Amino acid sequence: MNVEVITTDDLRCHRCLGALYLRVKLPHPRWAAQVVGEMEVTYSRFVTLCPVCDAHSPAAQGLLAFFAIYSQVTSETAEAFGQLVRHWIGEVGCPEPDPEALDREIQQWRDGEFHG
Repeated sequence: MNVEVITTDDLRCHRCLGALYLRVKLPHPRWAAQVVGEMEVTYSRFVTLCPVCDAHSPAAQGLLAFFAIYSQVTSETAEAFGQLVRHWIGEVGCPEPDPEALDREIQQWRDGEFHG
């Protein structure tokens, strides 16, 4: 699996708008690559690690501990970091959409009450 790990100071959490520790770009598990014309189209998704929103996630504990100890990934910590990232993305999964929540949000949007 080819993943792209992004760690910069300007990343913001989409849930709380706080600073993220990292964002990982992964191949989407439900949408396989397709050939369109002469070009291959791949589908991706992003998972993020937020020290606030993911504080109670068992899958995130190793990476959160890593960043509590180390402020950045170095050549000395890269192997441990890679192992922690592989474990975390293996546990994160891809949540199923909730059709009832979608219907509620659509109704809130129609009523002018959606702030999501």
